[in-house]
Amino acid sequence: MDLPLPRSLKDGLQRLILKADSGAPEAIGLCEDLEHDLLTELSSFGFFAVPPSRTDFYDSGPEKWFSLKARQKFSSAERDMRDACQCFALAQWTASVFHSMRVLELVFRALARHVNATLKEDLDYADWAALSKAVQKKIDEEHQKSRGKAKTEELEFLARCALDLDHFGDAWRHSVCHARGQYDDRIAREVLDQVRALTERLAARMQ
Repeated sequence: MDLPLPRSLKDGLQRLILKADSGAPEAIGLCEDLEHDLLTELSSFGFFAVPPSRTDFYDSGPEKWFSLKARQKFSSAERDMRDACQCFALAQWTASVFHSMRVLELVFRALARHVNATLKEDLDYADWAALSKAVQKKIDEEHQKSRGKAKTEELEFLARCALDLDHFGDAWRHSVCHARGQYDDRIAREVLDQVRALTERLAARMQ
């Protein structure tokens, strides 16, 4: 990140560069003063360290964890994809699960749009249960119509994905969104793995 260091430090650095370039003997003294001032300023900041095993999650989590196709297909979820990965990197396990569930809720809405599900409320404000009910109802209606092999396979695929989304709701979303669950690194990683898998499956099939 860019540290908001004071102008005096920046000016001191410029003076040091000029003196060093000219070979002036006072450059050493300026260097010592600058070091002291810099350490004094940095002491007011808080820093954290990310272990090597989780560095990628913080630096480029969404880009490495979710494919470009998934990020483009579910662009509204990209910020939560990033937050889920960065919270995991920072050992904020429950927060990572929370953002992972936000990713899936946005994916669920995209699925509802994809199948032209009908809801009483605005789709962007529909809750998980309403989305699930509307998507399942639409898929069931399509199953009753005349269709060929390709359409049948597509509906079966979408039905399985909808059931998987329901599983996430039962297993994690309801607990994490209503402050009834605390999670560790194993669960947070498991959730990230499964969210990525489901997101990639849908992105690959939804046109």
